[in-house]
Amino acid sequence: MQEWLTAQMASGFSAFQGAALTGSIPVKEELINELIAGFLAQAREQQATAAPAVDVRALASFVRQATIHAEPGVVTLHFDVRIVDRMTPDV
Repeated sequence: MQEWLTAQMASGFSAFQGAALTGSIPVKEELINELIAGFLAQAREQQATAAPAVDVRALASFVRQATIHAEPGVVTLHFDVRIVDRMTPDV
């Protein structure tokens, strides 16, 4: 799966050209705490020179808008992702 994702990222997700995804993901407080704890545990175990599994900067280029809304016990991520040709102006 990692090889497939790396190949897709290298091609600018050309197989998904024109795809659009807009949505909201509510994330409960318990899951956020688990994710943070897992991230911190993994960071302690990894060597400082280890390369990240995914280049988040490359993925971020497809995000047109993202917002976070927090309420007691839940954080909601709202996002708009568009896969567009990087050589064509974004409209």
